[in-house]
Amino acid sequence: MQDASRTPSIKHLRHSNNPAQQNYFSSLIPFQPLLTKIRPPSLPLKHVSRPFLVSTLNHNITQYKLTLLTSSPGFGKTTLLSEWCADPPETALPYAWLSLDERDNDPKHFFAYLLFALQCVHLVEDFNHLLPPSPHEALSETNLSYLLNEITISIPYDFVLILDQYHCITSTAIHKAILFLLEYAPANVHFVIAGRTPPPFPLARLRAQARLIELGDKELRFQLSEASQFLKEKMQVSLSDEQVATLNQRTEGWITALQLAAYALRKQEGEGIDRLIHSFSGNHHYILDYLTAETFHQQSTTIQTILMQTSILDRLNPSLCAAVIDENDGYAILDTLEKTGLFLIPIDGEEGWYRYHRCFRDFLYHLLTRTSPDILPELHYRASIWFELQGEYPSAIEHALAASDFERAIALLGQVASHLLTQGHFLLLLNWLIAIPDEYILAHPLLCLVYIWSMIFRGYTSNVEKYLRSVKLSAAPQSASSPNRNEKIDEAYWQAASAAVHCYLANIQGRIHDAIESASYALKHLPVADFPMRVQVVMVAGVTVWLTGKEAEAIPYFEQAYRDNLAAGSLPFACTSAWVQAKLYIIRGYLHQGMELLQQALQIIEQLSPNATEESLLATGMLWLGIGNIYRYWNNKELSIHYLTKGLELCSRWDGIGLAGPAMIDGMLTLALFRLEQGQEKEAQEIIYQAEQYVHKYSLHFYTPLSLRIFQKRFKPEGGAQLTQFILSKVPTSFLYELDQMVDIRFFLQQKEYDRALNILAPLLEQAQAANRRAIVLELRLLQALAYEGKRDSMQAGQALCQALADGASDYFIQPFLAQEQAMYDLLVKVLDLRNKTPQPDWPAFPLDYALNILDAFKADKQSIPAQHESGKAFQEKTSIEQLTPKEQEVVKLAIQGYSNSEIARKMCLEVCTVRWHMKNIYGKLQVHNRIQLALKVQEAEL
Repeated sequence: MQDASRTPSIKHLRHSNNPAQQNYFSSLIPFQPLLTKIRPPSLPLKHVSRPFLVSTLNHNITQYKLTLLTSSPGFGKTTLLSEWCADPPETALPYAWLSLDERDNDPKHFFAYLLFALQCVHLVEDFNHLLPPSPHEALSETNLSYLLNEITISIPYDFVLILDQYHCITSTAIHKAILFLLEYAPANVHFVIAGRTPPPFPLARLRAQARLIELGDKELRFQLSEASQFLKEKMQVSLSDEQVATLNQRTEGWITALQLAAYALRKQEGEGIDRLIHSFSGNHHYILDYLTAETFHQQSTTIQTILMQTSILDRLNPSLCAAVIDENDGYAILDTLEKTGLFLIPIDGEEGWYRYHRCFRDFLYHLLTRTSPDILPELHYRASIWFELQGEYPSAIEHALAASDFERAIALLGQVASHLLTQGHFLLLLNWLIAIPDEYILAHPLLCLVYIWSMIFRGYTSNVEKYLRSVKLSAAPQSASSPNRNEKIDEAYWQAASAAVHCYLANIQGRIHDAIESASYALKHLPVADFPMRVQVVMVAGVTVWLTGKEAEAIPYFEQAYRDNLAAGSLPFACTSAWVQAKLYIIRGYLHQGMELLQQALQIIEQLSPNATEESLLATGMLWLGIGNIYRYWNNKELSIHYLTKGLELCSRWDGIGLAGPAMIDGMLTLALFRLEQGQEKEAQEIIYQAEQYVHKYSLHFYTPLSLRIFQKRFKPEGGAQLTQFILSKVPTSFLYELDQMVDIRFFLQQKEYDRALNILAPLLEQAQAANRRAIVLELRLLQALAYEGKRDSMQAGQALCQALADGASDYFIQPFLAQEQAMYDLLVKVLDLRNKTPQPDWPAFPLDYALNILDAFKADKQSIPAQHESGKAFQEKTSIEQLTPKEQEVVKLAIQGYSNSEIARKMCLEVCTVRWHMKNIYGKLQVHNRIQLALKVQEAEL
């Protein structure tokens, strides 16, 4: 590092007009020198400080022999180096700066300026004799060695030689001389070279020797915070954070583009600002003018043609470039493009692949469409052929569509449509199909089926009938995607395929009987090989059975669908099957079984994720939503909110809204309940509004809007009768009807109309018990207990509550108790106390620790139990007088688990009277009077 004690002051050398220096220069070449070539440019007025990059330079310049800044124009290379040079002289390294241009390709001219620049680091020897006698000759290695020796002797401290705009140098002689200096310069000399293209040095060897550090477009582009500071503070453009993020994304942090965009935005107002931001590209006339003048017109006609013709590609490699341009040597083409230094960016993780900067590609494509539109179809056709040969069908389809070669696009679609459907690429398929005129699609019935299923899974069903009619009427030509590729598909297949679609539509519309009939016909006649359609019908059949109130019979359908989808690698549909199956487990009260299924599915899909599509991974959001729902039942709020939030974020980014909609609405409503319980009514309303938007925008299963309306009915009981009648007409024996009626029951309890509540409860309990919907039964029992307590029938209330505790213990339901708030807490304390004082043989048994944990959950929940109640009840915490003995602690552990004195005696090998004596001592030490108070004391004091 720099030795401050031996470093001469260089401040005056950097900024002086010393005549001696100018006289020295004039002795080298016979014209007036430009001092601006050996000084860093002043920082722009709109300059944004980049401390991280300056720090990177400070840290690395002396660690490496060569620091290389290579980027397309307008990324701030020179400005960054100027900022680095502007550091206070006492902390900065001495440097020699040389700005280059095309005239510096004369070796004598170049080295005269180089030697002049070195005066800034006190290299004062007269080197006139070293310069070549002829302008076009380079310095000999002997003279270069002499220069290096003189540097070694006269400059003992670290300094930096900066060569800016080095891409202007094309002289081989100069390249060789600089490389010689780089190879043999003493350790205290460090080189910084900045330009649009890498210099023709052995960079691979320098990398291997750890003598090279590189900064490129990726490092130099503006980060979001820098773009925000530049646009808002420096350019004085009033934009929201979201608008800044969008603009920075569209320009990929290209500083010049952001500046040009800012100038354009100053002329806009209101909605025009947002429109410009979302449409800003290389087509904007400011960008067109800049790129035309600064880059494109500086290239040869051949390179201009190559640039324009390759602009149809979103990524490039040598073979693809050769195919599109119809040349043999693709490597030479790409090498030519690299040498231009024009916005060609290596693609991370894909060796040999490149892409153009987005704005530059837009600019080139605009020029191509304006100057040579007739050649576009041929270029896209060549690209489509190349991608097909590589097996990259999506890109082949894109280029076939761009060439308006619809028959080719349809043929390619036939190869991949089924696979893309099973992988959840619904929006991708729809975008392709929308680009194909209807007359082509309607002539291909299999394509119509792809269109139909893509619309359904995306949540759009309004245009399904038009394409379904074509399926029914088709004579069935051969298709590459048919189950029997070499056989003509007969009318029976089309009827079965139509039945499968009818089955799905009838199901989501709530036409249960029609759905059952269509599913039965489809499964009977669809070929076994037509896996995608068969598995959809199996899932629909399962949903249909479920909504008729037969959850137990529905589960095997989803077990089969889950297995089949996993075996086929159809992860999105596997997630859908797992979520519905877990939902059924929850309704039946098997929370642990549901959690095990969802976590196992998540684990399996995470193991498969390296080979899975992004759509498959986004579909796992349904699994997260299911897990979050179960955690709510267990009253683990933190984990529940985490899983629900993550699940909604994933599902909202997925194309399969038609599949994920029910899970999403369930998750939104659960999250809204959390917000309401936390007193965050505004946030809850926003979530509910979002759920309403999904329901109105997409064609979701009719279960979904019903769930939303049942939820909203809690807060607006009016109109409830119409909702109940609608549900009765659709699914009279399903859990939906029971959920709807529970809203009415809660309303009657609030109005103290206990008999009306009990009259509704009786048949509901009978129906839910017969179907073994244990979660529903549990909630009905709790409402029944509150209704009896309201009528002051403590025995019936206690029996109902004890039965609920017995039912909920195995899977540890907590939240349904908390949902009944203060009234349930009071009743639970009362029943436990009454049960302890007087045996109640008619009351069902339940684990005492489960009931105590529910009480603890009430006390931890500030919304469920007010503070004054918590501190004033019978089980108020008292300070223990003395510590319990180990034997007493063992007695306490067994007592609060519900063991009688005789059972404790047997387990501990004691006499019953000894146990009684221990219990008496324990009561006295802890100041309690019965086992309920003992258990609460132990729980609260954590003894």
